[in-house]
Amino acid sequence: MKKILIATNHYLPGYKAGGPIKSVSSICTNLQNDFDITVLTSNHDFGESEPYQDVLFDELINLDKYKAIYLSKIDFKNIKRSIDLVQPDIIYLNSFFSKMTQIVLLLKKLGIVKSKIILAPRGELSKGALSIKSKKKKLFLNISKVISLYPTDLIFHVTDEIEKQDIQSLFKKGVVLIPNLINLSLYTKNIEKKKGELKIIFLSRISSKKNLLFALKVLHEIDEENILFDIYGTQEDIEYWYKCEILIKNFKNVKVNYKGSLNPSEIPKVLSQYHLFFLPTLNENFGHAIVEAIQAGLIPLISDQTPWNDLEKYNAGRALKLSDKESFISAIKDTISMDNDSFKEISNNVIKYIEIKLDNNKSIEMYKKMFEDVVNKDEKL
Repeated sequence: MKKILIATNHYLPGYKAGGPIKSVSSICTNLQNDFDITVLTSNHDFGESEPYQDVLFDELINLDKYKAIYLSKIDFKNIKRSIDLVQPDIIYLNSFFSKMTQIVLLLKKLGIVKSKIILAPRGELSKGALSIKSKKKKLFLNISKVISLYPTDLIFHVTDEIEKQDIQSLFKKGVVLIPNLINLSLYTKNIEKKKGELKIIFLSRISSKKNLLFALKVLHEIDEENILFDIYGTQEDIEYWYKCEILIKNFKNVKVNYKGSLNPSEIPKVLSQYHLFFLPTLNENFGHAIVEAIQAGLIPLISDQTPWNDLEKYNAGRALKLSDKESFISAIKDTISMDNDSFKEISNNVIKYIEIKLDNNKSIEMYKKMFEDVVNKDEKL
C-alpha cells in the first residue's frame, strides 16, 4: 500500500482554520482504505497558542484507519524526523506560503527528501488572495523562482477552473483539477419565512479576504426592520474586525450580532435557523462554508469569485460582482419580500443545485488516480 504524508498547518480536533481541515479530513476518511495515510500537522488550533489536550506530540498516533503526527514545533528537525519515520511515497502539501511547505520543499531541493510532491495551494494563489499583502507575496514568489524551490516534477492540485488558470499563469507545472469532497451529513429542515423578515448568516473566518466589511456596508443601506444578521467566525485579523465593529455600532434597523467561532458539529443545526447565507468573498477556490449553506437550503448571496457562479441559472441564489454594490442591496430586498412559499421553492432549487454540481464518488476516484499516477511517474496525468 502506497504511503501518503499529508502536511497541513492545522487539523482535527482543531476547526478554526476552516476549509483546509475539512478538505484533508474528507480525503483521509474516503481514501484510508486505499492508501497508508499520515497527517503531519501542528499541535494547536488556528490562532491559538495552547496545545490540544490529551494528544501525544511528536509521535505517530492512530486516528481511525490512518495516522497523524502533531508537531510541538514546526522546524527542519521535526519535519525531517517525521518524514524519515513515515518514508512516504508522496508528500501532499496543503498551503503554498506556510512554513511547513517551505521546509519540505527545501528538504526536497537539498536531496534529503526523495518523495514525490503534490501541492494544494487552497486558494492562496488566486488573484484575490495575492492582492492581500501583495508586495510581500510577490517578493516571495520571485525569490522562490530564482532559487528553483519548486521541483520539476511538482504537481499542483486545484479544485476549480479559475484556480487552475491562476496557477498556470504563474508556473509551468502540471495541474490536476479535482473538486473537494463534501460531508454528506443530513441537514435539519430550515425555518419558515415570513414576508418582511429575513435572518442572515455570515459564516467564515473574519479577515479582509472574506469581505465582511463589504457585507456590513450593504446591510447598512437596508431600511427595513425585522432583519437579523449573525456573524460566526474566528477573528483572524483583529484590525479588520475593529473596522467592522465601528460600522456595526452605527446600525439602526438591522440587528447585528457577533456569535463567535462555531464548532463543525454545530454547523447544520445553526444553519437551519437562517434564510440567507451572505459571503461576498474576494475569492474561494471551493468554499466549504458556501457548500454547507447550500446543502442546508439557505439562499446563497455571494461574490462571483467562487466556483458557484451559475446560481442564477438554476434560480438558486445570486453570485454578483463586488463592484456592483447596488445589486447586493437589491438581492437582500428581494429576499426580504419573499413569503414562505417563494422561499421554499428557491431553497429546494438550492439543494438540487449542489446535488447536480458535486459527485463525491467521482471525486474519490479522481483522487485515487492522482495519487497513483504521481507514484507511477511513467504514467501521464
